[in-house]
Amino acid sequence: MIVKMIPTPRDNSYDKIFKENIESLLFPLALKVLGLPEPEGILEIPDDLQYTIERKPDFLKLITDKAGEGLYVLHVECQTTDEPDMLPRMLIYRALLYNRHQLPVRQYVLYLGAKSAKMPHTLEQDDLQFRFHVRSIIDIPYQALLESDTPEEVVFSILGNLSGETPKMVIRQVLSSLRLLVSEPLKLEKFMRQLEVLSKLRNLQKETIELISEMPLRYDLETDIRYLQGKAKGAEEALLTGLSKGMQEGRQEGRHEGRQEGRHETKREDVKGLLALGLLTVSQIAQALQVSEEFVRTIQNELRMIPPAKTE
Repeated sequence: MIVKMIPTPRDNSYDKIFKENIESLLFPLALKVLGLPEPEGILEIPDDLQYTIERKPDFLKLITDKAGEGLYVLHVECQTTDEPDMLPRMLIYRALLYNRHQLPVRQYVLYLGAKSAKMPHTLEQDDLQFRFHVRSIIDIPYQALLESDTPEEVVFSILGNLSGETPKMVIRQVLSSLRLLVSEPLKLEKFMRQLEVLSKLRNLQKETIELISEMPLRYDLETDIRYLQGKAKGAEEALLTGLSKGMQEGRQEGRHEGRQEGRHETKREDVKGLLALGLLTVSQIAQALQVSEEFVRTIQNELRMIPPAKTE
């Protein structure tokens, strides 16, 4: 019997960025968040399970550790919602992974929500016992991530436990660390955009935008993008040609008008911006902006930035 799981719609671009970050995050993540022994080696293994399941795992690697326990498959899913149906989904993943690799499998859900996750993670039935591990990033002191020398880790510190510090103080510390670690303006802008989007998970986007806008940069990509969005030129044009065109045609107007319009964007413009960043799924964007998923998909199709989700 073929088991087929109907996936929640999600953007491949979010998976791509998450995987790009988690490659750099793996070693510190294993120690600080997942509680794993320090990996000694990492090997690539196929993550395509689409012959029976229509969603790829978020993160899948073959690990050797220093404790001498040999090889095992590490499977990590990143969640922004405390989904009650993760248990059967992870069980299906476990069966498929073991069937393919015939190795021990360690499974983790990394929960990015503002409270500790409550999702069921154990199953006991006749002749069947199963569990996976859940780690909530809110349970990790933000300093543990902030003090890293890896910008991919630092940007996630906004989601940690603020330990009584004011949000603005923490955001300033994150921005300061990013500036020390990242010297190239374009890369710095990339991490600041990621920080802005992640800050929405803690309702701190307004404070984050304000503090980012105070940072002196060689050029202000955020302003240029917001200006082009405000002019309804589309998120794809803003990302692909917006820098050049914005510098030539909208430098003065964009800096003045973009800052004003950027803070009072319509829902439609917000959706365009988040789709352009490619950091959140359709479902996450809809939840963050309190709009319907259909509304987000309509704009996504208009922009033609990402192919429509495959349907059965």
